[in-house]
Amino acid sequence: MQDWNDLRFFLAVAEHGSTLAASVVCQTSQSTVFRRIASLEQSTGVTLFDRHASGYRLTSVGIKLLPLAQEAAAAMGIFGQAAASERRRQTTVIRFSAPDVTMEFLLPTIMGTFREKHPEAQVELIASDRKLDLAAGEADIALRTNPLWTDASLFGRRVAYERPMLAASKKYVESHRLPATEAEFANHDFVSLTSNLSEVLGDWFQRNVPRHRIVLQPDTLASTLSAVRSGLGISVLPQFLCDRDDTLVAAPLALPVPEFELWIVCHKRLKSSEPVRSLMESIRNYIAATTKPRLSQEPLMTSAACP
Repeated sequence: MQDWNDLRFFLAVAEHGSTLAASVVCQTSQSTVFRRIASLEQSTGVTLFDRHASGYRLTSVGIKLLPLAQEAAAAMGIFGQAAASERRRQTTVIRFSAPDVTMEFLLPTIMGTFREKHPEAQVELIASDRKLDLAAGEADIALRTNPLWTDASLFGRRVAYERPMLAASKKYVESHRLPATEAEFANHDFVSLTSNLSEVLGDWFQRNVPRHRIVLQPDTLASTLSAVRSGLGISVLPQFLCDRDDTLVAAPLALPVPEFELWIVCHKRLKSSEPVRSLMESIRNYIAATTKPRLSQEPLMTSAACP
């Protein structure tokens, strides 16, 4: 095969069933797709598609080769992302990923200090609850909460211990107080972020919170926090937020889950970058200064990892 684009056109036709549909996806002409498919079949010496009036159908050979083409496309995607990450590193562009609600607390404090040290650096923010793939270059630095660390390709520092908490706004507490026991849940309204709960905590929540008392089920941490701040009800929130938001009040009821560890991590290939290390240290110092419970004083770890 002489041209990587030939494989791209093969995958597009295989997925969409015609050169016309593939041309739309690939943003080129139908005749170009037709020529590239013919070129691919000629260079490989096999027939990949049967042509029908209704469109293109994979031959038995094409069906066998399709998974390999998909793997090659995925590998090219990872290659491109890693190359982009290296390009950002060389031009001092740092992509920082964290849940969007944490940015509200992190940015005002850390960016001023960081910019004084590295005025040449640019920081791209990726506010998302999703864990991005640092190895693939989706981000350079990430704030992660997880009790299990197994990926040896990551490098970072444990900055605090984290525990989910039941919390509500001061406005809600003034009107309803807070439950001191699980038996009191039937007298309170709840905001449930089910996608953010651990399996153990999720099971406990379903067993103890009456279904009819759940007034809202947001799908992001940001919308959950907004609902709680408005006084809509009680929810399970990270201790990171409860420690730093003066509008929130934590219930005097410990949840049946172990402590999580809060880490700031990057990929090992970036650990020698001074701007990356400096931004990580700025984040860590802020969290250390504003976290109420005990804080780990562990040195930098090379085995820190997130699944």
